[in-house]
Amino acid sequence: MKTMIACLAVLLLAACATPIKPPNPVSAKSQSGMVIVGTLSLGPCEMSIAPSQTRIRVAVEKATRRLADGRLAVADADRIENKATGALSRLGDVCRHQSAGNTDAAEGARAYAARNIEAIEQILKGAKP
Repeated sequence: MKTMIACLAVLLLAACATPIKPPNPVSAKSQSGMVIVGTLSLGPCEMSIAPSQTRIRVAVEKATRRLADGRLAVADADRIENKATGALSRLGDVCRHQSAGNTDAAEGARAYAARNIEAIEQILKGAKP
């Protein structure tokens, strides 16, 4: 039992260590149905940014589907992809800044990500931010 738990822990850590590939809504195929996204959080900092990471991934999946269905322009999909990539990158810096004691940089990264999330959602609603 202990060996099995240790193996599962190693697999989870290995999954977390794999590089995150930026979302690419432009080349994805059309899919319909529910969007299921999960974010693994192992500490308090990761738990605090997980909802934002999940919102970004859900928005990118929505953009991918709308683009494939012809309900989203390629230019808007590119804007969403760029904003999502930037926001995920800055969210990835939050915990590093916090652990180094640089709370101003951590809050700046959170604010940048929040602005990008809002812009992504406005693009999906059809408004130009």
